[in-house]
Amino acid sequence: MSLRLPGGRLNLRVGLWTERDGALLLQREHGDSFWTVPGGRLRFGETLEQGLRRELQEEIGLSFGPLQLCGLVENFFDWRGQAMHEWRWLMRAAWPADCEALSREPQLEFAWWPLAELPDLRPLALKDWGGHSAFWHQVQGRPHE
Repeated sequence: MSLRLPGGRLNLRVGLWTERDGALLLQREHGDSFWTVPGGRLRFGETLEQGLRRELQEEIGLSFGPLQLCGLVENFFDWRGQAMHEWRWLMRAAWPADCEALSREPQLEFAWWPLAELPDLRPLALKDWGGHSAFWHQVQGRPHE
């Protein structure tokens, strides 16, 4: 969900934290220099779980078992000249056995990155978190005034 508000835009997103053999699944749009966790914007009326399950089905065509809410990043940044305030909830799930992360959307690519060698990851605060088990909340950037 993306809301245009006086002074900027508010994004409401949900992302998946899933590991396999010491690596984290990440996605990026072709042409971007940075990576992020799979997921996307919520739609009006969706719960976090519904939104993430929809995004994962659209992007990689996989269904996941239980999802656990594990974190929230509040991110303040400028994107293409616009002030942004993004809330990204993170949910953890086990990766389905014997499945590959193949994109169903031509603009996206997926890759497993070793946790010790994460690339340019956005939001940057995700590198600091590293998937700890306790619920985590991080504010990144300075609020726009």
